[in-house]
Amino acid sequence: MRRRKIDRPTVSHEPPGSRPQPVGARPTLVGHARYFIALVPDAGAAHALARLGARLAAAGGGRPQAAADIHLTLAFIGARDAGFGERLADALAPVHEGFAGAPLALPVLGRFGRSRRPALFWAGPDARPAWLGEVAAQVDRMLRAMPCEFDERALVPHLTLLRDARPDFSPDPTIEPPVRVASWRLAIGRSRPAGERPRYAWSEPGDRHQTVKALS
Repeated sequence: MRRRKIDRPTVSHEPPGSRPQPVGARPTLVGHARYFIALVPDAGAAHALARLGARLAAAGGGRPQAAADIHLTLAFIGARDAGFGERLADALAPVHEGFAGAPLALPVLGRFGRSRRPALFWAGPDARPAWLGEVAAQVDRMLRAMPCEFDERALVPHLTLLRDARPDFSPDPTIEPPVRVASWRLAIGRSRPAGERPRYAWSEPGDRHQTVKALS
């Protein structure tokens, strides 16, 4: 069994989808939604993070993340065919029932993308709390038991704020004051058709037909 290793959130890593997929990974299914499992912050924190992203975009260009799309990815699964969402919701229901997140401060402004490439900026904690590592491990075990192939790279807790910023944009790496997330919900995310906003649709594990109302 492959185990996660803990990475410091200040280390630069490439975003999901930018590296080759693991050997044996399912090929991309053109036209199908891409799935992932995530923690979605409370509305107050999401809007605060969206405002921060907008300020970064005003200074460094790029596309800020909408409040309704802000999340912390636990596992990226990728494109799947029709019906997969229902199977995933059923499998994730026990983890969802036992989920108990905790408040978390986000004082770190991190970056993905090297100096000559468009940058992605994100907010994250200065260390990974034990409860977050445990829920990530539960999600990993659930996906392996389905079984379901997924990207098993090391978890770097982050919430994307801004995409495609200028390569030379270099803001202060400290968020002051930190954005504080009071509560989280565990959700299944899936991509919406290109050009639609918000970018992602959310559903609650255990309810195969309910779509969570997006933040306004």
